[in-house]
Amino acid sequence: MQNTEKTPQKEGQGTPTHTIETQNTTHKPPLQVTPKDGRLMTCEQYDAALVEIHDQQEQNFIASICQLSDGFWIGGTDAATEGEWRWGRSGEKITFEAWLQDEPNSSGNEDCIMIHGNRNYEWIDLNCDALRNFICERKYI
Repeated sequence: MQNTEKTPQKEGQGTPTHTIETQNTTHKPPLQVTPKDGRLMTCEQYDAALVEIHDQQEQNFIASICQLSDGFWIGGTDAATEGEWRWGRSGEKITFEAWLQDEPNSSGNEDCIMIHGNRNYEWIDLNCDALRNFICERKYI
């Protein structure tokens, strides 16, 4: 898999600052808003969704492109059924997991997944309204 960084795009609120391409996907890291501010809408503006991580190689790649962030949203949620983690865009059950020890803990209505930059980029569950960076992913067809 070859990764290339494209020329930075126009910066502004809600506009990705650069694009990372892999063989089958494009990642646009990181923006910082909450669901109320339009996190999902911003990804959709680019025909994308919050990133879905399916294996350790992808986990490592996503962590590597966001080294300066203390944490960022990925596309997993258990909002529909508590404890049943699924990817938001595809609806697939999450089979690869990179949870921090004692996570998910569902403390205080925590239905979204954040990769925690200060914890070796392992996953934690967090209230979906928390202000965090996020990564959009667009599949090539």
